Amino acid sequence: LFEMDSVEQADAFRDGRIDVGLLHSAPADADRWLHVEPVYGEPFVAAVPETDPLAARARIALADLATKPLLLFPRHVGPGMFDDIVARCRAAGFSPRVVQQVAGWHTLAGLVGAGVGIAFVPRSLSQLQRPGVAYRPVRDLAVEMEWSAAWKRGEKSPVRERFVTTLRAVARGLRR
Repeated sequence: LFEMDSVEQADAFRDGRIDVGLLHSAPADADRWLHVEPVYGEPFVAAVPETDPLAARARIALADLATKPLLLFPRHVGPGMFDDIVARCRAAGFSPRVVQQVAGWHTLAGLVGAGVGIAFVPRSLSQLQRPGVAYRPVRDLAVEMEWSAAWKRGEKSPVRERFVTTLRAVARGLRR
């Protein structure tokens, strides 16, 4: 197993270094050469510094973040998700004030804990309980991180088939 972002996975598929990937943002040309199968989606939540007054709330409104410094992942990491988040912010009446772009979810959470800003992260990240970070659902955000299995079209692999079958079963269990 190798940890790679979506861009690295696309390169690894092209070079024949991986047989299957788990990604949240397929390459733009994926429909021509990859089979991409959505397996699981989870909502984004706000990772808020515990020192911020918003951390005392059980749930926050997206408009509450209008004046807050935000940390986002770079657009190239997940263009669809990035664009969805920016569009939701604009629909809530503001343009996000992005103070830092960070590619790693754990790094984003660490910067939130250090008080640098607020980040949108997948709900599952809240299970890690980073010191100094409170995770809160956000009204009006309605953006999900979708995880998909991907592999090169036309290639057969019994190991990949078993892996994807297991992945589907695990995802069904998570949805319950």
